[in-house]
Amino acid sequence: MSPDTQSNPVTRLLYIPKEGPAQQDVKREEWAAALADSEAVVWLDITGGGQEADAILSGLFAFHPLAIADALQQQHVPRVDEWDDYVYCVIGELSLDVGGEISVRHDELDMFLGPNYLVTLHDGPSSAVDHVWESASRHGRRPQHGPDHLMYELMTSVTSGYMTIMDDLDAEIDRCQDSIFEDPSKAVLNRFFDLKRALLEMRRILTPTRELLNRLARDEYSQIDQADRIYFRDVYDHLVRLVDINESLRDLVTGAMDMYLSVVSNRLNEIMKVLTIWTVLFMPLTFITGFFGMNFFGASYEVPTGFPRVALFVVSLALMLGSAAGFFWWMKRRGWLDGGIPEKPKG
Repeated sequence: MSPDTQSNPVTRLLYIPKEGPAQQDVKREEWAAALADSEAVVWLDITGGGQEADAILSGLFAFHPLAIADALQQQHVPRVDEWDDYVYCVIGELSLDVGGEISVRHDELDMFLGPNYLVTLHDGPSSAVDHVWESASRHGRRPQHGPDHLMYELMTSVTSGYMTIMDDLDAEIDRCQDSIFEDPSKAVLNRFFDLKRALLEMRRILTPTRELLNRLARDEYSQIDQADRIYFRDVYDHLVRLVDINESLRDLVTGAMDMYLSVVSNRLNEIMKVLTIWTVLFMPLTFITGFFGMNFFGASYEVPTGFPRVALFVVSLALMLGSAAGFFWWMKRRGWLDGGIPEKPKG
């Protein structure tokens, strides 16, 4: 998202005082006073970018211009940067589309974690942010939990979305595997290619996200309470499991593609076998009809006296049918008409 993408971002602020319920209807002119309350927790959520968002981040919070530029520009890999009195994190929120072409959409979620505040910035609607926002507004997380606990809940919600996508991809792989034996069409192969691209996109996000959570769980950050690091370690364990699941699903897709090629090859072999059998059966018939159809003695040639033409026809027909039956019996005896591996010819 470039700074000029949206000139009027949607902003909302959640103020959780030390005593009393959480407040969502805080006016913009009261934001500075809310931030000045060091015993409260303040969460500012910005949807969109533009100059107004730039002014809020640089004026109200005095973030570094490089951190603001990174937050206003999308398509960054998940990472964490530590500044003087705040931490800047980037995490990817993913969504899956399996209706037509299977694709994974990546939406960036930027977070600034300070001593008593959390700032989230995203380009469009975020289901993870909405879920945690409603929960924090309804239950009123106490300030003693701190804004770092809100960031943990956000990352937990995002990670839960990853697991849902993995389950959907796993179910889609099962459906495609069943289609291999029912109808191994080209559309099934294209579906496997889509699945492989989706899993590669997941891996591109999961791997740096795992390292991000590892740093939050083990490194020393003044904005993250020592007691809350165990929560980030729990999210890290989920990410490790998700990376392993992603690798397993990629192996399943690769194996399913090999299975598809084997099934198609076997069907092609069956077709070639049937065509070869019919060719071999009609080969002696073609030879006999061609041989007796030749005009050896000219147009005046006639069948010898006392040898009926019907008998000649019957002998020719019996010879053709007998040769076809003989070839059929010979191939059947050697196991060439069975579904297994044909017997090695003797001699």
